[in-house]
Amino acid sequence: MAEKEWKKLYDENGILLYEGFTVHDVPCGAGEAYYPDGTIYREGIFGIKGLLTGKEYYPNGQLRLNAVFALNKNYGPNYPKYGIFLSEDGSITHEGIFTYGLNGTGYPIVDSPKELHSVIQSGSPSIPVLMWGTEERSTRCEL
Repeated sequence: MAEKEWKKLYDENGILLYEGFTVHDVPCGAGEAYYPDGTIYREGIFGIKGLLTGKEYYPNGQLRLNAVFALNKNYGPNYPKYGIFLSEDGSITHEGIFTYGLNGTGYPIVDSPKELHSVIQSGSPSIPVLMWGTEERSTRCEL
């Protein structure tokens, strides 16, 4: 069985995507993900389908979310369950529980706050994630 290891993950062009704990070269545990310019994108605890709890930033470095994410057992990534959502100027636009629905393909869409809407920011980097039933990976990502 694979053990967690601290690693840096790079894209095909040698740009740093992630630094932190991994299992099978996929984020699993505490770590940080980065935009291509090196600005922090997400930091916190990563697991199946992405971030489980932590912070997400706009490309300009401003905090976007500080949240606990719901573990999505359906199509698409995890989505924020509760926390704080901020605008690009740093003002808090929502604090508390996030509500969501599913689009036509079953992908999660945030209903409230409406400003958040998409679970994944436009232009965000593509970071590998653990998926359900991927070898023993999903069972080895114990926090």
